[in-house]
Amino acid sequence: MPALYDFEYPTCNGAELDFWDGILREYGGPALELAVGTGRVAIPLASRGHTVFGIDVSQPMLDRALLKQSRLPRATRSRLHFSRQDMRSFSFRQRFGVIYAPFNSLLLLTGEQEFANCMGAVIGHLKDQGAFVIEAFAMADDDKEADSEAITYLENEPDSGATVTRKRDYSYDPSSRTALSVLSYTLEHVQGGVNEIRFQYVLQLYEAEQLLEKLGQYDFSIRNVYAGITRHNYSEDSEGLIIVCGKRRDDDFEGDRSVT
Repeated sequence: MPALYDFEYPTCNGAELDFWDGILREYGGPALELAVGTGRVAIPLASRGHTVFGIDVSQPMLDRALLKQSRLPRATRSRLHFSRQDMRSFSFRQRFGVIYAPFNSLLLLTGEQEFANCMGAVIGHLKDQGAFVIEAFAMADDDKEADSEAITYLENEPDSGATVTRKRDYSYDPSSRTALSVLSYTLEHVQGGVNEIRFQYVLQLYEAEQLLEKLGQYDFSIRNVYAGITRHNYSEDSEGLIIVCGKRRDDDFEGDRSVT
């Protein structure tokens, strides 16, 4: 999966990188990325001068991140710190200016206890004036409908040179408000031979107001609610959702924001 992940989701750059770079410059470091994967976001941020820690439960994903790190200039390498830890129970000696969960990674927490454990770890590791930033998507009506799709990519996967076809089967469970995606990748190799890789994941879905309310229950004060990396204000028609919050203070009773 790590090679296919990098094939499907290229390294963070352009406006996306500018957004995260701006957040880190605004709130200071060091930064901690939850579910860092192969370093798609963390590595470019380190290249811009930020100190970034990244955690993930998948050793293969971390191995690929470490391989990428080994090929970087020494100064950039020194600003990256990857470790195998669970975002429900991570532990560091220092606190962070920014803890961020990009690319829907927080939605991997299914169930109330998993979410609560993560929020407790974030609160315990966030500086008093720091920011917890969540990039997710807000559930819409069409997310409740099952669907399937198949895509054959024009580009070959770089590591193997294979042609890649991906099939995705999606289903939604209204009782748990979770979405299951089952992915099947078929790799056709130039020298002959075909192999298939199957992978699945479950996301906990929220409407924007639900996620904002949930964060408030864990002593977070909402600072900004964006429609995406453009930093436009979120509305019900927005496709993306980015929430910037911080530790609640006694004078924050007027600071919480709702979606209008």
